[in-house]
Amino acid sequence: MQLPELPTSAQMKSIDSTLEIESTKSAATMVAPQCSICQKSAKYRCPRCALRTCSVDCVRSHKEASGCSGLRDRTAYVPLSKFTEMDLQSDYRLLEETANVIDGSIRDKIVKPHRGPVLPQNLINLQKLAWKSSRIGLQFLPEMFSKRKMNRTSIKRGILHWTVAVEIPQSDVSLLKHNVASTALLKDFLHDVIRGLTDSEKQRACALVNCSFNDLSVFLKAERRPANDERYHQLDSDLSLEENFKEKHITEFPTLWLATQDHRGIFNLLESVKTKYTVEAKLPSFFQEVDDSD
Repeated sequence: MQLPELPTSAQMKSIDSTLEIESTKSAATMVAPQCSICQKSAKYRCPRCALRTCSVDCVRSHKEASGCSGLRDRTAYVPLSKFTEMDLQSDYRLLEETANVIDGSIRDKIVKPHRGPVLPQNLINLQKLAWKSSRIGLQFLPEMFSKRKMNRTSIKRGILHWTVAVEIPQSDVSLLKHNVASTALLKDFLHDVIRGLTDSEKQRACALVNCSFNDLSVFLKAERRPANDERYHQLDSDLSLEENFKEKHITEFPTLWLATQDHRGIFNLLESVKTKYTVEAKLPSFFQEVDDSD
C-alpha cells in the first residue's frame, strides 16, 4: 500500500497564509462597526467623540441626544507616531486664530474699556488750547496715517497756528498751507491762497479766480457723521478762523472747500437739517481726565 505524499514546506506556507486571510476576513465580518443609533452597518465616525453612525439622520439624532458639536477637538493630544502634515497645518491655523482674537480684544474698546495710549504732550497742549479758546473738539489720528504726518499745527505766543488744507473740487486743485494763525480773518487767508496759486492752478481754477469775492462760498466738512450722509458747515469769510471753527469737531487739521455760487449746491449744509446724527463738540473722556487734573 502506497502512503500519501506529504505536502512540501512551500505548500504548507501557502496553506497557512490562506487560512490566516480567511480568519482575518471572518473576524472583520464579526466585528464590523455598527451604528450606535440604529445598529446598522456604520459608515461615519464623529470627529468629536468617535461615535459610529450610518446616516445623516443618525448623526442628527446623536447630536441632539448627546449635545455633541460634531467638531474635531483641535487641542486633543496626538501621539508623535500619528502626527501628520494635516495636524501641523491645523495647529498653525489654531495659533493664527488665537493671535487674531487677542489682537481684536486689545483693539476693542468694549473688551478693553480702559484709557488708551496717551498722546504726546505737544498734542495734548493743542487740544487744550483749541478747547479753551473756541470749544473745538480737536482729535488726532494714529501716527501711521498720512494726515497725521502732514500736520504741523503748533502754538506760538499762546495762539494756534493751523495747518489748513484747501480743496477746489470744480477745478481739481488741492493745497496745503502751514502756519495759519487762528486769529486771521478767513477772507485774508483766502486772498493769500488765491494769490499764491501757480499759473497752472489759476488756469484750472479760472472760474473761482475771476469771480467776485462775494460769490465765493467756503465750507467745512462736519465730522462724526455717517458716510452716506455727508454734511458741511458754511463759513463766514468776515470772521476769523477761530470764530468759524467754534464748537466744531476737527480731525488733525481743518480742510476748507471752496466753490462758486454755481457749484455751492453740491454741499449739503448741516444747518439745514436736524437729525439724530448731529453731534455737539465736546471734550473726549480721556482729555477731560487730563484737563481736570490741572
